[in-house]
Amino acid sequence: MALLGCGELMIGTDGKTASCIDGENDEIDEIMADQGNQGKLHLMMLAGALDHLCPLVLTEHVLAIYGAPLVGFSLIITSADRFVAVMWPFIYRTLDERYAWKVIGGELRQDVMPPLICIIASSDIRKRRAPPFSERPVYSVREWAFNTVPYEESDSGAVIMVKHHSLTEGELETRYAIVTSITMMMVPNILRLCDVIHTDDVPNLLLQLRCVANTVILAIRHPEIRAYESYASKYVPIELLQQPIDFPVATNLRAINKIMKAPMSEMLATFSWSDSLKSGLPNEQLLNLYRNWSDGGSAVIVTGSIAISHKDLEGVGNLIIAKEVESEERKIQFEKLAATSTNGTLIIGQIIHPGRRAVEIFDNYKTPDMNLVSVDYLKDLVQRHVYAAQFLKSCVGFNGVEINVSMDFALGQLVTASGNSREDEYGGSLMNRTEILFEIIKRIRKAINDDKNFIVGMKMMSINYEPEYDEKEFADFCKRLNETKLDYVTLAGGDYNSIKNVEYGERESTRRRQAFFRTFVTAVRTNLKNVRAYICGGLRNAEQMYEAINEGWCDGVAMAKPLAAEPDLPGRILNQEVTAAKTTLIEPFDYGTAKNAAGTQMWQIACNKSILDLTNADQLNAFRVSLKEHEAKTKTRDMPMENFGYPKFEILTI
Repeated sequence: MALLGCGELMIGTDGKTASCIDGENDEIDEIMADQGNQGKLHLMMLAGALDHLCPLVLTEHVLAIYGAPLVGFSLIITSADRFVAVMWPFIYRTLDERYAWKVIGGELRQDVMPPLICIIASSDIRKRRAPPFSERPVYSVREWAFNTVPYEESDSGAVIMVKHHSLTEGELETRYAIVTSITMMMVPNILRLCDVIHTDDVPNLLLQLRCVANTVILAIRHPEIRAYESYASKYVPIELLQQPIDFPVATNLRAINKIMKAPMSEMLATFSWSDSLKSGLPNEQLLNLYRNWSDGGSAVIVTGSIAISHKDLEGVGNLIIAKEVESEERKIQFEKLAATSTNGTLIIGQIIHPGRRAVEIFDNYKTPDMNLVSVDYLKDLVQRHVYAAQFLKSCVGFNGVEINVSMDFALGQLVTASGNSREDEYGGSLMNRTEILFEIIKRIRKAINDDKNFIVGMKMMSINYEPEYDEKEFADFCKRLNETKLDYVTLAGGDYNSIKNVEYGERESTRRRQAFFRTFVTAVRTNLKNVRAYICGGLRNAEQMYEAINEGWCDGVAMAKPLAAEPDLPGRILNQEVTAAKTTLIEPFDYGTAKNAAGTQMWQIACNKSILDLTNADQLNAFRVSLKEHEAKTKTRDMPMENFGYPKFEILTI
C-alpha cells in the first residue's frame, strides 16, 4: 500500500472517532476493534486523485446521512486510469487479506468481503493531466486483471464515474467501456454500474456520494431491492425539487415540494349491485393505500377517478360523489380518506364523468355519447361537477378538486375536434368546444366562495387538442383560461423525453403524438402564465424532474405508475436515498399490461401484501398468466367482485 502512495482514514459512524493510518501501519486491527459494533466507514484515498479534497470533510458529508449503525463498507476514491491499471488487483488483494471486515451477528469478522463503493475521477480532475487514455494498452490490463485476481467476489458495490468539463465524449466513452468491463468481471452483483456525473464542482460530488452510499446501504439492509434495476440518472441538485409551490388563487395553501402523485383509477371502493348508497365509499383498503402515499413524500396527492354520476362509472369500485347517493356515511368516509394525508401533504379529489368510456354493467344501460345528449344534459353535467366540488369542500381535510379533461371521457370528447360533432353552442370552434370548461370553473368558484383555501386544478391531455390544431386558436384558449381562477393544470398525453427531442418508438402515430406533446407544452407555458403547470408522463428519475423544472417546462412534476410500484419513491428521491424509479420489463407500448400491473400493485399495497416487482421476469410472467385468466372472467351483473377491477395477484402464488 505504501508503494502505491495510499493512506487510509478510519472513522466511526458517530463521526467522532477518527484516525489516519499509513498503508503498512499495524494499528489497523486495534482501531477497527475500537469501533465496536457501531460499524465503520473504511475510506481509502489514492495519492494524486482528488488530492485537493479533505478526506475528513468528505467523510463528514457521508456520515451525516447515517441515523443508525451500519454494516461496514469500503469507499475508494481514485482516477479512471489508476483504477484500470492498479486499483482492482489492489482492492481485492489488500481488502481480502487484511480489511475484509463486516458486522456479522454483532461481531466484526474478517471472513466476508465488504461492500464496495468506488468513486472514479477522470484524470482531468487531478492537477497533472495523464496521457490520453486511448494511447495505453488497456486490453492487456483487462486480461491481466481478470487472470490475476483469484479472490472472493464482493457481495455488492457501486461505481461512480466523474466527468470533468474538459474531458471529451470520446475519452469518456473509452473510460466508461473499460471500467464497465472490469467492474462486471470483479463484481457481478454490482448495485450501480458506472453512473456518469458531469461536474467539475467538488461539492456536487459529495452530494452524489450521499445518494450512492444510501443506495448501497439500503440494498445491504434489504437485499430484495436491487439498485441496478432503477432508471439511470445523472446527479442533479435535489434542492430544486425540495422547494415548495404556491398557488395563484388558493394562496393559503402550499405544496411542500415539487412532486405530485398523479391520479390512477384504483377500483378499490365499495360496490353494491342492489344499493347505490353502498357503492363508491372509501373503505379500509383504500385508506391504507392512501396512507402509504401520504407517508411516501409527495407534496400533493390527487385521488383516482371520483364518478359524479352513480350510474356512469369508469370502473366498478370507483369512488362516487353524486346528489342521488348523498349520505352522512359518505361524508364520514370521505373525511377519513382526507385524514390519511398528513405531514403537510395536500389531497385533491379528481372528479370525472366517463362519458362513452363508462362500463356497461347495469341492465339496459347505454354509454352516453356527448354528441347525442341534449343541452340540458350538458347543463346537468356542469352542475354535477359543481356538486362534487362542494361536497369535497364540505369534507374536512380535502384541499381541492381536479377536473378531468382527457381522452374521450365526457369533457375530453367535447373539447376534441375529431370527437365533437355537435352543431350547437358546444360544438364547432375550440372556443365553443371548451365553453363548458369555463362554466364549470366559474360555477365551482362561485359555489365554494373560499378561493384562498380551495385549489381548483385541471388535467389537460395533448391528444385532445392535436386534431385540427390551430396555433392561434389554442393560444387564445390558453389566454382565456389564464384569466379564470384556476390554480394549476396537469399536462399529460406524451412522454417527457419527447420534449427533449428524444426519438420514442417505431410507430408513426406514436412519433407524431410525442412530437405534438412538445408543441402542446410549449404553447401552454407561453400563454398560460398565471397558472401553475405540472407535467405527467415518462418522468422516472431526478435528472428528468430537475431538467423539466429548471428549463421552465413546468413548475412541478407528477408521477402515477411509478408510485404504484414504489409508494415511497418521492420521499426517497428527495432524501437522496435513490435517484430514480425502478425499471420495468413491460414493453414501452404494452399499455394494457402496464395499467393492470399498476392496478394490481395498488391492491397489494392496500392489502399489505408483497408488491409485484416488474424487474423480476418470473414475477412478471406469472402476472401475465394471472391477467389472462382475469380477463377471461365474466363481468356481468351479480358476478363476484374479484371478476372486476384488476387481477388479485399475490406474489406467494409464484
